[in-house]
Amino acid sequence: MNDCLAKEAGAMDNCTRVIGDVKYEEISPEMWQRVETIEGTLYIENTDIENLDAINKLTIIGLSTPALVISNNKKLLDIAALISVDIRSEEPAIKFEDNTLVCHNIVERQTLKEWMARNRISVKFTGHCCKLIRFLND
Repeated sequence: MNDCLAKEAGAMDNCTRVIGDVKYEEISPEMWQRVETIEGTLYIENTDIENLDAINKLTIIGLSTPALVISNNKKLLDIAALISVDIRSEEPAIKFEDNTLVCHNIVERQTLKEWMARNRISVKFTGHCCKLIRFLND
C-alpha cells in the first residue's frame, strides 16, 4: 500500500491508503478508483452525487466516531455501495442524515435494511420511490 496524508491525497497518483479525515469532493473520481483504505473519517456532505459507487469496496478504519458521515446530499438516490464498505470503528460508526431522495427497489431495500440493522443506522427511503424508479426507467 502507498500511504499519503489526507491533505496530499488529491495530488498523489499512487496513493491507496489515505491517513486522516477526508472530504469526498476533495478527491477526484480517478483517485477514488485507487483508494482502498481510509484511516480516519470520510465526510460525504453537501455533494451533488447520485450514488456512492466511488466508495465501493472501501475500507474505513475510524480513528474517531463516526467513521463515515453522509449528510445533506440532495441528489443522492443510490446507496447500495455501502453494503461492500468495510467499516472498522467504535459505535456509532456511521452518521446518515438529510439525504432525502434515497430510493431502491424492494429487493435492494431489504438487503440495505439488513446491512443497516447490523451497522445500527436507519435510512428513510423516499415515499415516491416506486414512482421515481418507474420514471427513470421510462
